[in-house]
Amino acid sequence: MSLRTVPAQNMHHPFMQHLSNQLREIGVTTLRYNFPYMDAGAKRPDPPAVLEASVCRAIEKAKEMAGELPIIAGGKSMGGRITSQALAQKPDPGASAVARSPRQSISWP
Repeated sequence: MSLRTVPAQNMHHPFMQHLSNQLREIGVTTLRYNFPYMDAGAKRPDPPAVLEASVCRAIEKAKEMAGELPIIAGGKSMGGRITSQALAQKPDPGASAVARSPRQSISWP
């Protein structure tokens, strides 16, 4: 599973660590990543095209690492929205999306 969180939180946020640990306990490996603006220390998110390209790179990396195993790309809040947008614009037959907003969960193959 490829995971990305909300704008003000990076991949080391306790929520992301806890979720990754919980998924590992049931046999799901995760790949957490930051968007470029987080690594640069900026507070303002990158433009959507940059964020979506980051999602696509993370999915490709996950596919390289996972071989034939299924890939589930997801995120919380903005991370989920950008993940779903990226896969809607560039569908990847090797990846499914799960988006998590603060109020609801949405998933589709």
